[in-house]
Amino acid sequence: MNPIKLQESLTDAIAHLDTPSDIPVVRKAYDNVKEVLRTYKSGVRKVLDDNSLLCIGVVGQMKAGKSSFLNSLLFDGDTVLPIAATPMTAGLTTLQYTTDKNILEICYYSKDDWEVIKNEANVYSELRSQLLEDNPLLKGKEKQIMAEMKKISTAAQQSSYELVENLTPEASVKIGQSPMRIEFEDINNLQSMMKDLVGARGKFTSVVSILHIFLNDKRLKGLRIVDTPGVNDPVVSREIRTLEFLHECHGVFMLSRAEHFFGDDDKRFMDERLSTVGISAILMIGSQFDTVLRNPQYVGRDLKSAVNDARKSLSGIFKSRRQMLRPETSSVFCACIFSSGMAKGVLIKLKKVSFDEQKADLDKDEAKFIEDLRGQYPSDFSDVTSTEKSLQLLADFESIEEVIINDFRKQKKTLILQKLTNYLKEQENVLNQVLNSACEKIKSELDFVNSTDLDQLKSQVTILSNATDSMVKPLKTTIESYAKKLEKRLIDIEQHDLQTVYVDCKKVKTSISSISYTRISTILSRKKNCSVCVDIINRESTKEEQEQAMEKYRITLDKKWRDMFIKFQEEMLQKMVEKTSQLESSLSNCTLTLANILDKTFNVELEGCETLKLADKHNEHIREMRNYVNDNIHTSFNNSFGKISESDADEKIHNQSKEKLDNIVKGLSSRDTAYMDDLKNIARNQKKEVISILNKFRGSIASSLEEGISSILEEKTSQLDNKQKTIDELQKGLERLTSIQIKYQ
Repeated sequence: MNPIKLQESLTDAIAHLDTPSDIPVVRKAYDNVKEVLRTYKSGVRKVLDDNSLLCIGVVGQMKAGKSSFLNSLLFDGDTVLPIAATPMTAGLTTLQYTTDKNILEICYYSKDDWEVIKNEANVYSELRSQLLEDNPLLKGKEKQIMAEMKKISTAAQQSSYELVENLTPEASVKIGQSPMRIEFEDINNLQSMMKDLVGARGKFTSVVSILHIFLNDKRLKGLRIVDTPGVNDPVVSREIRTLEFLHECHGVFMLSRAEHFFGDDDKRFMDERLSTVGISAILMIGSQFDTVLRNPQYVGRDLKSAVNDARKSLSGIFKSRRQMLRPETSSVFCACIFSSGMAKGVLIKLKKVSFDEQKADLDKDEAKFIEDLRGQYPSDFSDVTSTEKSLQLLADFESIEEVIINDFRKQKKTLILQKLTNYLKEQENVLNQVLNSACEKIKSELDFVNSTDLDQLKSQVTILSNATDSMVKPLKTTIESYAKKLEKRLIDIEQHDLQTVYVDCKKVKTSISSISYTRISTILSRKKNCSVCVDIINRESTKEEQEQAMEKYRITLDKKWRDMFIKFQEEMLQKMVEKTSQLESSLSNCTLTLANILDKTFNVELEGCETLKLADKHNEHIREMRNYVNDNIHTSFNNSFGKISESDADEKIHNQSKEKLDNIVKGLSSRDTAYMDDLKNIARNQKKEVISILNKFRGSIASSLEEGISSILEEKTSQLDNKQKTIDELQKGLERLTSIQIKYQ
């Protein structure tokens, strides 16, 4: 359901339950469900407010041409996104529009990441040494050694060895450092920086994990592109980060090389990765399409007929393989297009020089590409017109752009809303669970009223009153057993469920700011006014990220407690009825009455315990976090210096900036820990309260049973005196809940 319509629907559902009822079980059911509906509605509104960018991931096998495709599609062939030659140079790159200055943010491997890489590299080294020891004739024959090593080592070991072997002294000091942000003027400026960061012989290539490019280019407006390293990224830490970014993506371009189209690795990736992160649209691209057309089977054919045959054959593969995917994966394909990124790149370069191939800046691969095609399809590359048409046919970027416009850009809002809906499935599950529980209780009450008359009730009450003493021991045993289970289940939530939503500030969002300062020059001793650009906290982005993490933690804890408590209460009640009804045959005919007595007793005692009262403490911590982030101390610099050089003064400002950002991280981390502890303490105190209620009930179980029997007799007598009215009220309540249940299944 569209989240905007979902909000309206939730409002209607809440209003639908704002109806008074004389039946306690119906009143309580309405209250429980309305509370969940309000939380659900609040969550929908928040995630809608937090999303504006359409995030598109580019995925596929290593060397499927992902970066080349994007460079041709978005930047007229300019190498903005780095083209990877090996796993070492295949970084994760994000690309996003900015209205401010162009920024390149460089993220390095953490020390933990590098330790894993070193361990893998050491295993590779040991295997290599053993190989050379066993085969001394291989020494000096590097190509043969590499071929043999591929047979006996993993891809992770091979790539890790490459990273470690190519580690430069300049790069080694970057491991574990915070991300670095650099301004750049234009694409040429960016390209020159890229050589050192992701080039095959770059100084820092070994240690660069992720690149974030913020570009003032209107072609990117409203978009965020995530260019991933590859379907089977051998660098484990980088693959984990890729999956984190894919969680943010609304749609993907899935590139698969036409020569090995839609293989098992592609299928596995889509079923095991894409279908689990809520991707709403997949554009399948058979990349490097020209390689298929150079097969001998097309010799003597004209290019157009060869292209048609190849597309038909590959489309058949797509259709059959698509049927093998999981339904949730298969259903989100919007198109399958076969394209040659090389053809697009060559076409762009030739157009710039009016198709003068001598003047075109073609590299050796591009020159070979055009030479091979002209050799096989001479009439289709005989002049400017035929060459342009043939390259357009091979590239087919018009079809790709049409899909992007119609299925991505025009559907941007829909894709974002679909993605948000996927994130709200957890809340939907909570709602259905509460609805199921509420409906079951009303059905049980209906069963009781339908199957019992006043004389039967009085008879059953007499039987239960006479059996009170014999029921005490098994009830006490059951309560004691379930009190221990409640303790263990809360520990399980803390040790397992909450670890996946851990609130932990490791870095803050930053912006570039120009800091003015004064100094006394070291030569003429004159006062100088200077400025330097440094990173300072981006308050709004930092607060937003912290709030999202804190809200997710609150919602998860609340949901897990509610799930556990409802299940715990229902299991305990069922076990109590089962234990006591086994005592003697006459009690087995009183199970519905007994269930009503025990349920009523517990509902009175445990009223409201299924919900954790987290809101006040959560809001208190949110306020404290906002005040802390807004504190001017984070952006107030000591900017007046005595006699000092400009470079030394700049360094002092930079050092202050780094110290301030480090302090913010420490401050927020401390607050995160306190926040999580406070919320967990609320759950622990609630658990103690529940156990205290159970122990109190266990200690006074005989008198509690007598009170429960007396109370249920009074309540049910009133209902059975006007049996039809009671049945009508129960059925009406069940119908209202069932209509909501059907709507959100």
